[in-house]
Amino acid sequence: MLKNKKILVTGGTGFIGSNLIRRLIEEGALVYALTRETSNFWRLNDVLEKVRFNVSDLSDFDGITKLIEDIRPDGIFHLGATTIMQGIIAESGKAEEVNFKGTKNLVESMSPNCEFFINTGTFSDISGTDDYAKSKLHAAEFASDFGKKNGKPVVTLRLFSPYGPYIQKGRLIFNVLIKAMAGEDIEMASPEIIRDFIYVDDLVDLYISVAKNAKENPGGIFDAGSGVATTLQEVADNALKITGSKSKIIWGSLQKLSYDSGKMRSDVEKTTSRLGWHPKTNLFLGMQKTFKWLKEKLSLYQ
Repeated sequence: MLKNKKILVTGGTGFIGSNLIRRLIEEGALVYALTRETSNFWRLNDVLEKVRFNVSDLSDFDGITKLIEDIRPDGIFHLGATTIMQGIIAESGKAEEVNFKGTKNLVESMSPNCEFFINTGTFSDISGTDDYAKSKLHAAEFASDFGKKNGKPVVTLRLFSPYGPYIQKGRLIFNVLIKAMAGEDIEMASPEIIRDFIYVDDLVDLYISVAKNAKENPGGIFDAGSGVATTLQEVADNALKITGSKSKIIWGSLQKLSYDSGKMRSDVEKTTSRLGWHPKTNLFLGMQKTFKWLKEKLSLYQ
């Protein structure tokens, strides 16, 4: 399906985007990546010559329209967004401008030959109250309405908590594993908090599956998680067991996030039945793989 197809990826220098780009290259796609002036390419250093990079601003409709006209991509994976991590908040208004307006601009610029447009949403738009969650919800609603009204292959994946190779500094599993490796105290919010973690290889598999089925699901919104509710206590226990660390867990040393609750789990029944996809990697195995990768590649984060 993807061999020799022109595929545009926004957010391609990020954690998920870089993993997706590697898979697209393996599939034989002609990969175009939309980047910012300030983008850091460290995650793609070994494949730079295989990607066609284009600098543009998602909030610039005219610029995005011209870019789409020039490339005429056969498919678009939209992962570009403002950063969302504990302690990192986009400046006021930036989330709506990038996450909503950027998505709207891309969707409205789609060329007639485009076979799929996969928008990246987030589980936090369900219960989060911050600007990021609200902007991602607006973007998902717009993409869904556009796809349904126009019969276009526009589909949104509502991501839960991804982890794996090239994970961002500051992400929970990154912090827990790095602290455990060093034997340092690990600061956590509450052992009862529940998250749904999905290993990045499984997530990339899902992106490919939804692209193949986008025409049959115009305007669809699908949960992208493991379907397993995991407590932060389990995450901490896994980290200590995998690393053999004697680190101390300091519960209550971090604040809960706006979307933290005891019921944060994806509903993947529709995802698996409609898209023919199933997650393959349980959390312990995924954390093992991430730990092994981090030990070998930690210098990349310096």
